[in-house]
Amino acid sequence: MTISTPQRRAEIARLLAREGAVRVPDLAARYGVSEPTIRRDLEWLEQEGLVHRVRGGAIAASLRVLPPPAHSTVASRIGQTAVEFIRDGETIFLGPGTLTLEAARALQDRHHLTVVTSSLTVATEIAQHTSHVLILTGGQLNRTDGGLEGHLVQIA
Repeated sequence: MTISTPQRRAEIARLLAREGAVRVPDLAARYGVSEPTIRRDLEWLEQEGLVHRVRGGAIAASLRVLPPPAHSTVASRIGQTAVEFIRDGETIFLGPGTLTLEAARALQDRHHLTVVTSSLTVATEIAQHTSHVLILTGGQLNRTDGGLEGHLVQIA
């Protein structure tokens, strides 16, 4: 059963609101359309302000990385200081939170890192601004801080 483009886009927006994030291949299979079609749908939804595109999919607009808060200068310095202890080629874990987001932003000057994270905002920052290997822990979305939690995160 095929549905119209507007119906599909509305369903994708509802799915994102409920689940927080979607992947292009999963949506293509779910709706029986090509991945380029889903990418166009996500681009349209982003132009409407409903989603934020990330590599391979999209996240709900409510999870988008927000402009820095007033205390960001201090947080930025703390993040930059933390990154000074990270050497090229290392594997690191970054959880959710303002300081880890600032650390993720400071990782642009590092090379060949593997970043494991339980935070969609940190993952978005790494995916958009670095070429580091990015691993998401999986788990249930905590809509308050944009982090993933539960059994999958604990074993990761």
